[in-house]
Amino acid sequence: MFESMNPENQRRDDEAGLDRRTYLQIAGGVAIAGGAAGCLGSARAKEVQYGYGGDPMVLDAESLSTDSVDLTVESEPNDTCTNANPIATDTEVSGTLEPAGVDWFGFDVESGTSFDIVFDRVPETGVTGVVVYGPGCEYQQLRQVGTDRQVRLTTTASESGTHTVEIVDVNDADGDYTVAIDTGSLDTDPTPTPEDDYGEAGYGEAGYGGVA
Repeated sequence: MFESMNPENQRRDDEAGLDRRTYLQIAGGVAIAGGAAGCLGSARAKEVQYGYGGDPMVLDAESLSTDSVDLTVESEPNDTCTNANPIATDTEVSGTLEPAGVDWFGFDVESGTSFDIVFDRVPETGVTGVVVYGPGCEYQQLRQVGTDRQVRLTTTASESGTHTVEIVDVNDADGDYTVAIDTGSLDTDPTPTPEDDYGEAGYGEAGYGGVA
């Protein structure tokens, strides 16, 4: 379904919290389930077993500290959870996704804080993955984006610490984008989330981590 990756991409895959191969498997499961539910409709993905297996990956929280300089423009390398770019909440960050690329960003929030991942991109076609992780790079939420309109992923932090968001070129979606963590003070003119998107997939949906 997708082209084979070169050795450098293979190496980066092995370092990522949720590697690109696994992500593409999840994405395939979402696409199949989405087709059964009307493909681009607003229905949630069908819950299926897909075979990620294993326990969530837990990393040393100190290695994910966002105490360094906060950025407004993506800085490479940021292709794994452990070298995620530190960003401030309520600040828009611009980036460029390379073909088959992966970009990571880290931010600190307190337990109980509700926030939106606000994502906007230039490409009008192709599929971009936006994946949210909690402390220790533990998977929380996945959204596939197939339009050039702004989308939001809403979640609430279950514990304090550094959270991360991963931006993935799933299928021909390389190009410029912006991402922000909105805790209620983001200065932006929001665009309604389109109904013709791929929808969301939570833990256990599309097979990530077994059956919910």
